[in-house]
Amino acid sequence: MAPEPLRLIAGNLFTRDYLLEGVARSDTWRGLKAADFAAFKTALAKIAATFLKTTKPNEAQTERDFIYPVLELIGWSDIQVQEILSTKGRKQVPDALLFADADAKASAGAEAQTWKRYQFGLAVVEAKRWARALDRADKRDEQEEGVPSTQMLQYLSRVDIQTSGKVRLGILTNGQKWRLYFQGALSVSEDFFEIDLAKALELPGHELDLIERADERLTPDHALRLFYLFFGKAAFLPMDGARTFHDLARETGQVWEEKVTKDLSRLVFGELFPKLVAAISKHDPARPATIEQPYLEDVRQSALILLYRLLFVVYAEDRDLLPDGQEPYKTYSLTAMRLDIADRRARAQVFSSTIATYWPKLSAVFKAIAEGDDALGIPPYNGGLFTKENAPLLGRVELPDATIADVIYGLSHRIEDGEPRYINYRDLSVQQLGTVYERTLEYELQVDAGAVIVKADDTARHRIRQLLHAGQLGDAHHRKGRRPVR
Repeated sequence: MAPEPLRLIAGNLFTRDYLLEGVARSDTWRGLKAADFAAFKTALAKIAATFLKTTKPNEAQTERDFIYPVLELIGWSDIQVQEILSTKGRKQVPDALLFADADAKASAGAEAQTWKRYQFGLAVVEAKRWARALDRADKRDEQEEGVPSTQMLQYLSRVDIQTSGKVRLGILTNGQKWRLYFQGALSVSEDFFEIDLAKALELPGHELDLIERADERLTPDHALRLFYLFFGKAAFLPMDGARTFHDLARETGQVWEEKVTKDLSRLVFGELFPKLVAAISKHDPARPATIEQPYLEDVRQSALILLYRLLFVVYAEDRDLLPDGQEPYKTYSLTAMRLDIADRRARAQVFSSTIATYWPKLSAVFKAIAEGDDALGIPPYNGGLFTKENAPLLGRVELPDATIADVIYGLSHRIEDGEPRYINYRDLSVQQLGTVYERTLEYELQVDAGAVIVKADDTARHRIRQLLHAGQLGDAHHRKGRRPVR
């Protein structure tokens, strides 16, 4: 069985750009004093060092010696550990309930019925043994039946009903990874926020990989600050009327998503799609001497399909629907191409306008997705988007590196304050990607001085809308049972 993806931060509850950049402009972030953070970091490292002296710690040891001390360190001094209701563990209730203060904890303790105690809490906690997989069952230990993430979803749903929506937050952790779940998220199962605390602390054997180091904003120290602020008690308390720090962070991220969607739509609409159209027609070995409307429509649909394939793959990789963080697919991934192209552009390297090295790699990835590749951990995708029959013209062209580099770099970056910012598509919804793509449907093609160019035409939208209506991205997003990872 493939290992779970390793990421310093993961999940979709908050946008990545907010977590790496926007949060630093918040009053909460600025209010964290350097001395206080240094003391927290020292104390946390000490707890970890002491705990890791234990050989193969079980769940009880992980809770007692690491998880609860860490919770107390970030402000959770009032915790009620739930009683065991089953001989095989606490399957009916979460491990603990977190309170705002001692009075709330006392009020909960006065309730004889367990379910009535939750109304006094702020969040529930489910704790597992150190490094235990969170997204799959572990048959090695009879005391740990079920899938931890599924358990958390069940607990949150139950507690949300029992408290009439008062308690909607949960923390799932195996000590190494800490996840924050929100019952009000669009997709509770995927819209969590995860920090790999072992990586943030740079514990032995938990160093950052190349993909994690690619974004200079994402450092272990930054991740520790995120952990302190987002998992600490203060983030769960009202700070702006009834809104918490978490609420404000989600709202700010939504504003960012809208801005990225508009910027990306303008770029695709004005630059990338026209570039693909021109390149496909120029490098088609079967281009007719006299170009007529059927050929223009063929070029147009081929460019649309190629653009949508690229959007599909970057979205799937950024959301861990494709295993771009694991070998052997990692080497072939579009993520690796995006990083390579960005690095070469940063070093002012020139891309050839005649040699094609990226195109065969893209074609191989598209083929693997269409047909499946067990060695790469990719099941076949049956949506039709990647089949040869859907775009035979793409099967006979080879686009040069200069064109592919421009398109991939354009899809991967937006300009902010004069600087390129990497776009992580996990922060965008399927509907937002559809908005980006749909604008290109307004285009018709024409020939101008022997070159194929584009012109806007609203009537074109209806003849090809079925590509979006088929829900290609949405289908991949919701086919959880066939995901190669997680």
